[in-house]
Order: sequence, then structure tokens, then C-alpha cells
Amino acid sequence: MAGKERQNESLPACVTEYINLVVRKIKYRRKVRQEVRQELTDHFTDALAKYQMEEQRQQAAEKLIADFGDPKLLATLIRRGKKRCRPLWKKLIIRSFQAVGLFIILFCFYTWWFISGTPTIRVDYVAQLNQISRPEVADEDNAWPHYEKAADLYVEPDESIKDQIRILDKSQEGYKDFSQFTEAEQKALLEWMEQNQPAWNEYVTGSQKRYCWIRYQAENNCMLDVITPKLGHLRGLTRLAIWQAWIHFNQTQTDKALELCLVILRVGNHLQKEKGTIVGQLVGLGISKIGYSELISLSQQTDVTLSKWEQIQNELETLYKNGYPLMDVASERLFFLDIIQRVFTDGGIGGGHLLPNEMLEKLIGVGNNYEETEERVRLIGLGLIHANREETIKKANAIYDLLEKISKMTPYEIHKENINYEKEIQHLSYRYFLVRTLIPALQRVGELSFRGKAMHEATLTVLALRRRQMEKGAYPEKLEELVTEGYLRQLPEDPYSDSILRYEKRGDDFILYSLGRNFVDDGGVQHPEVNFEWGDIDKVGDRVFWPVSQ
Repeated sequence: MAGKERQNESLPACVTEYINLVVRKIKYRRKVRQEVRQELTDHFTDALAKYQMEEQRQQAAEKLIADFGDPKLLATLIRRGKKRCRPLWKKLIIRSFQAVGLFIILFCFYTWWFISGTPTIRVDYVAQLNQISRPEVADEDNAWPHYEKAADLYVEPDESIKDQIRILDKSQEGYKDFSQFTEAEQKALLEWMEQNQPAWNEYVTGSQKRYCWIRYQAENNCMLDVITPKLGHLRGLTRLAIWQAWIHFNQTQTDKALELCLVILRVGNHLQKEKGTIVGQLVGLGISKIGYSELISLSQQTDVTLSKWEQIQNELETLYKNGYPLMDVASERLFFLDIIQRVFTDGGIGGGHLLPNEMLEKLIGVGNNYEETEERVRLIGLGLIHANREETIKKANAIYDLLEKISKMTPYEIHKENINYEKEIQHLSYRYFLVRTLIPALQRVGELSFRGKAMHEATLTVLALRRRQMEKGAYPEKLEELVTEGYLRQLPEDPYSDSILRYEKRGDDFILYSLGRNFVDDGGVQHPEVNFEWGDIDKVGDRVFWPVSQ
């Protein structure tokens, strides 16, 4: 300050004080303040140079100060002028930094608003799930209470019993029929079956009911927490029935083995028609496949009467009075909509926005704190760019509509129209990552139901052919003869072509097959690998129903 006062020694004290006050009130960069000080000093020096008398200089200085006016206002005007005079490049840099700063502030507020919202649960989708799957019949006709009790009573086999069961399977290496077991092995297997007799009785009782309806329950009515029925134990009881059938077969009691197959098929039919979940329908398909496979295998036997085969065929034809049940995906849509209402806000622009914390809690289930923090940061980032609630639901509904459409189309029809549902999901942008994550790849599920339909119709056809051969001593030249002669109601459709299953009379036998997944007629050559029972897109091989592979 002393140096600055020495610079102004030629000026009156009031001028020096005024200049210091103005410079101090500019509140700007040091270089600018120095420039202003020098400019004001030069201005006052030039203005007072013509006055020699101290009194005149003092009066002139006071008049100049009065003309300049209030130092605070002058400082403000000078500061604005200096800013306006800045170079363009400097203005651009400053404005850019200001814009970035403003964006960061707004972004912080937006992020806080984004992650602090809460979902509103308005719809009970578990109740809707129960409603769509419940038929309009009396509760006493419901098979599920018996199946549930059977699952509770089921006794799992120990390892030694599992080994015996494996050996009983004709498709396994080292196969032995029941008569080749040691007395101790036979006793152990029969004792285990006896332990499961109460469970089996409930299984059979359930199979005789008109329908099957499962009442689903969930904590907080959340579809994610729907309690899964004990369907695995029903599969165990189904395998138990097959082992009993093998024992009956080895004891030349084929009629009893056939009756067991009918029980299995009735159970499979119940679960296929129970529209609660995809899993339940798939279990039903699997159980039905076991029954049909064993029934076709048993149809090779010659110790069964013609009337028995006719009875079996009639029962199979009445299983699906309203047509074969194809896959129903309505429950999957309900599952998705329930997730949406639990991880999105309700209301606002676009109907609501994604809530990363709810996503983390409901869907991710991260273990430790580090992973949780990392996952939360990732979800916040994805959530900021995610489509709003209305857009997400619209996109999901479009995909589910496509899924419902193709679930009613044969694999051949899908192939001809070049529909790729799974690719539709994979090609979605990250704006719809929730749709990509939650909607499962279900195109193959619809294909499985058409395979089940083909298996059902192939079994009916084999039985009709066997009956015709027993009555007339020969197989027909064409399948159409079975319909005209009254052995078959309708011809079996091939899901992998636009025609019926391929049939050819070969000497005293016949072959019946589907083209399989490559949609090519390979002459009835079955693919050798078990995992490619229906062939594969790029592999040679048909799905042969008859003759039965050994």
C-alpha cells in the first residue's frame, strides 16, 4: 500500500483515497485492478496538471470526484466494461465453464430426484394369475390338492436304489430287466416302491379329477416371490410309475403297464392345461413325453388284445377334447408388469422413471458391500438413460404380443416367415435393458409344445396302425386309409413341415417320422445323439417315432 501511495504523491489525498476505494470495490482480477488504478491516476493527473495552487487543485479534485459519482457504482460500471471488452475466445471459455458448472449442479439435483423416488403398488398381479388359470368348475374336481399331498408324501430313493433304477432303464448301458436283479436288489426296490404307495395313491386319485388348478401365493403379493409348487416330486412319482411299468412288462403284465401310462398322461394333461406358469406347463409336457414314449414302446408287444388297444386309443383321444393345449404365456406378461410397478415411479413425465435402488433390491441380489456399490453405480447410469415407464411397457407388450403370436405357430411357419423372437430382444438398445433382462427367451418353449402335440398325434397314429394290422393283417399303403377306415380321426401334423408326418410301409413294418429341426427329409434317419432327438438346424437327422429305437 505504501508503494501505491507513493505513486499518487502528486495527487490530493482525497483523490488517492477515492481511487483506492474504487479499485477495492471492483472485486475483480488483480491485473484488471492495477489497470484501473493506473487509468484513474492518469486521468486525475492530467485533469489537475493546469492547477498550481494547492487550494485550486483540492477544489478541482473534489469536483472531479463528484462528477465520477458513487465509487461503488463506478466500480460496478468499470467491472462490466472490462468484462465486455474481453476477447471472444476468452468469453467462450468462460461461458463454457459456466455451462458445465450449471449442468453439473442440475445433474446432481436430477440424480438425487432420480434415486429418491418410491414405487406405488396398485395392482395385485398374483390375484390376476390365479384368476386366469382357474376354470369354472367345482373345487372337489380339482386334482392339485392330491398332487400336492403326493409330493409331500414322496420318499426320495437312496443311491443304491438310484443305481437299480438306472439299470432298469432300457436306454441305458448295462440294462437289466427286473428278473435279472438279485433277490436282495428286488426286495430293496420293491420296499422303496411300497414306501411310496401312499404318495402314488394320491397321484392316481388326482389323475382322475376333471382339472388341475394351483392357487399361487406370494409374500407382499409380489410375483417374484410366488411360492413354487413341488412339481419336481411329481416328476419323481412319474418315473416311479415307469419303473413299475417296466416291472409289470418283465412279468408279462403289459395291460397293467399300459394303465400306468394312462395315469401318467392324465397328470401331464392336467399340468399342461394349468395356465399358471410356464414352468408348470413345461413340467406337464415333460411328464406327458415320458408317458407317450413308454406307450409307443409298449405298443410293440403282441400280448395285448385288440380291444385293449382300442380302449387306450379312445382314452388318449378324449384327453384333449378342446384341442391340444399349446403354450400359454399370459403369466409371463403379468410377471413383467408386476416388476415394472415395483421398480418404476408412478406418475410424472412418461408415467414414471426407473428406480435403481429398487432394481438392486428386487432383481440383482448383490452379496457384499463392494459389489452392491458397484452395481448401484452401474444401475444409476443405466437408469438415467432408460426409457420411461410408458415406453418400457409399450415395448414389452409388443414383444409379448409377438411371443403370443409365435406360440401358436408351428416351427415350420416361424421358419418360413423368418421370425426370430430372440433376436428381437437381443437387438434392443440399452434404453430397454430392463426388457432385455426380464423377458426370457421363450421361442423354444412354443416349439416344445408343438413337439408334444406331434408326439400325441404320432402315438395315436401308431396305435391305429397296430389295430389295423391286427384286424386286416397288413399296414396301409397311406395314412389317409386310417381315416377313411375309421381307425384314426385326423392325420398327424408334422410341426417341421407343411404336411403330415412322413409314413412309409416297409415290408411287414412301417416307419413314421417328422423332418426335425433342419426341415429336411433325411429319409427317416434318426440322429444318433440322444441330445438331438429332434435333430438340429445344421445336422442331418429326422425324429423317428417308429420303429422304436432300442
